[in-house]
Amino acid sequence: MALTRRLLRSDLLRDLKRNIAEGVWQGTLPSERQLTDFYQVSRGTLRHALKSLQEQQVIKSVPGSGYILLKKVRKPSTRRKNVSIGLLIGRADETRANRDRAWIPELQQRLSKRDWNLHIHEGIPEVERSPKTGIAKLFNATSHDCWLLHTCNQAIQSEFQDAKAPSIICGSPFEGITLPSIDMDFRALGRHAAGAIIAKGHNQIGFISGKEPFPGDAKLLEGFREGISLSSHNVNFKVTRYSNSRHSYARFFNRITTGRDSTTALFVDCPYQLLNLHNQAAKAGIGIPGDLSIVCRQGTDFLNYISPDPSRYEFNTMEMARKVHQEIESAVRGDSIRDHRVLVLPEFHEGNTLKSIDANL
Repeated sequence: MALTRRLLRSDLLRDLKRNIAEGVWQGTLPSERQLTDFYQVSRGTLRHALKSLQEQQVIKSVPGSGYILLKKVRKPSTRRKNVSIGLLIGRADETRANRDRAWIPELQQRLSKRDWNLHIHEGIPEVERSPKTGIAKLFNATSHDCWLLHTCNQAIQSEFQDAKAPSIICGSPFEGITLPSIDMDFRALGRHAAGAIIAKGHNQIGFISGKEPFPGDAKLLEGFREGISLSSHNVNFKVTRYSNSRHSYARFFNRITTGRDSTTALFVDCPYQLLNLHNQAAKAGIGIPGDLSIVCRQGTDFLNYISPDPSRYEFNTMEMARKVHQEIESAVRGDSIRDHRVLVLPEFHEGNTLKSIDANL
């Protein structure tokens, strides 16, 4: 709950500053009652944002007059049309091909209502092979008002940062990258997943992850470890790295069937690996969730056809698209949003593959 409240306060503060800058209010702010009704937030959340505005000398509290605006606001500019947005999608790893992309069509619809265009640049070999040269050629061949970077490696993120072109990372920035970003809160997801598994009585837990994780994947594992450390139970935890979408878990399942491995629950970071695990478990005679519980980091369409219904996390694609759209608006206006981090919380779909190891629970 604390995390959700912190994100709400951040969004509220940013929206208040935007409305002040665009001249929605002149001279004074509306009353606290009017603002809480307008934003549908508690008075405590509103006052936290108003206190921040006072500390930043944007407003001043005057008894009997409410909150006075101290900074000169600019007049609302007319909305630009025919704005061009470039979306650069990095490597087309087969285990990541469709992951985290469901928000893109929703974003296209939102932009089209503004007469803005989204141009997708995907899998450009030269950009991957030689980021400096490839991105320079890309800039020469295109003219976008803002760039979105999705599943782009550290070298690509660094080149866009050095170029100082308006750019937003749709995902997690690497260390040293100060471009604004919008991503799922994988650290919170990891903490929640560990807690959900332990709550079902599991204390022998495995974590399945790729060999070359992106920053978000690293945060996921970090959060999972935190969730375990917060538990009062004695939990044994093992990480297994897969090398490809058809990674063999034959030895793992053999150890389970022969009683040499006591793992009772797995967290897997990719729906393709979840499908792979299901197939190999069936061949090994391992029942899910009877013998092994599994929770997946993310859902995708094909998981709707797997039985039993996989326990997984679902992302609100409309919320993700809305957040990306907000950042684009700020970048196009020329707002300073450097090092701004926006996190979107996923929802847990409990499904039927996370089972209590105590039938009485």
